[in-house]
Amino acid sequence: MADPPRRGRPSAPTFIVPPPLPPVDLPNLDINIRQLAAVTSSVFDCMRWLAEHCLITNTFSCQACDQPMRLQKREGRDYIDGYVWCCPGCQRRNSIRINSLFEGSHLQLVQILDIVYWWCRDLRQVHVIQETGVSKKTVIVWQKYIRDVCAQYVIDHPVQLGGRNRTVEIDESKFMNRKYNRGRFREGQWVLGMVERETDNCCLIPVDD
Repeated sequence: MADPPRRGRPSAPTFIVPPPLPPVDLPNLDINIRQLAAVTSSVFDCMRWLAEHCLITNTFSCQACDQPMRLQKREGRDYIDGYVWCCPGCQRRNSIRINSLFEGSHLQLVQILDIVYWWCRDLRQVHVIQETGVSKKTVIVWQKYIRDVCAQYVIDHPVQLGGRNRTVEIDESKFMNRKYNRGRFREGQWVLGMVERETDNCCLIPVDD
């Protein structure tokens, strides 16, 4: 005889978005602010969109016992997103922002996403402050951080520039230490930047002292 079905609350999921995740092409993502607002209208909708685009971790294993952690609802001042990763074995908890550019920030996910969106659209800083409701100081910090994240991506993914009928522009810039000390740039690091005018392809090369 088969065992009777168990009753009680269903287990919390071990993912934000049911796998497999769709392929992601963030550099070529075409979305306007109304579309972005529609798909991130609630905290969980925002989490789903970020997980679908690999901007936050969709699944997470406990670093203590290597079990798949479960996504659980939590309320209170310590749970800004309303959800945490929780280990069913040792009860260890981790923020859903762990190992992401959102980790350590007290802003709402959607506020950070809006700052990133308007930075990509090259909106003037004064208008970013108006659109997001975030202080000038915080917007400045985040815009510098986003710039450094993008710079590190370009450094880690070099492309070949130049060739017949190609013009390459060269400049240099100094990068400061990144937010939350999670970056790879030294404080005051000089970086050589090159842009291919015809294609907008670019590369960055850190310059040793």
